[in-house]
Amino acid sequence: MLAVGTYFQIGWLITVASAYLAFLWLPISPEKIVTIGIAMGLMRMLFPDDEKTLGLLRQLHSNMKTKVSFRKKHHCRNTDKSGVLSGPQTVQ
Repeated sequence: MLAVGTYFQIGWLITVASAYLAFLWLPISPEKIVTIGIAMGLMRMLFPDDEKTLGLLRQLHSNMKTKVSFRKKHHCRNTDKSGVLSGPQTVQ
């Protein structure tokens, strides 16, 4: 998006693409969940009858949400009140 916006001098596209890239570079952003969500939205708009691919994207989306919640739960369990890790982590 950033390349297309820059090439055609489309200001709003440059802004949206830059904001999206900045969001993905944040250390706390769930980038895979967001990217899969965007892919699902685009698939629904462009190919509304393709249930097989949408089903795979839904499954991937739920798997990523499960992994993120698992990591958050185990990370919080292994930290004390100051946020310092207190023991071995079991997250892989």
